[in-house]
Amino acid sequence: MNVPIKIYAVVILYNPDADAFDNIASYQDHVGAVIAVDNSDHPSKETAARLKSFPGLIYCPSHANLGIAAALNIGARMAIEQGCDFLLTMDQDSKASPDMIKQMLVC
Repeated sequence: MNVPIKIYAVVILYNPDADAFDNIASYQDHVGAVIAVDNSDHPSKETAARLKSFPGLIYCPSHANLGIAAALNIGARMAIEQGCDFLLTMDQDSKASPDMIKQMLVC
């Protein structure tokens, strides 16, 4: 019996630019869900609106720069609560190659 693997991605944002959204798009279709933790002190309405265009993306503005470790912990807890099996952690500057996640699962 093949049970599908539930992979989530957590991406940490800080005053994201257009490249950040392109980077999310590079792996968004290869995971079950993306959790975007926005570490910006003042998250913009434009960021929230742009992220709504990503199906299944969960947006979590922190309204403070908590640091990357604290933000990753927030996203990881959310993913674990939703039953993910594997967690891909990214920052807004990281882009995935088309087969990155598939190659990571080969191990």
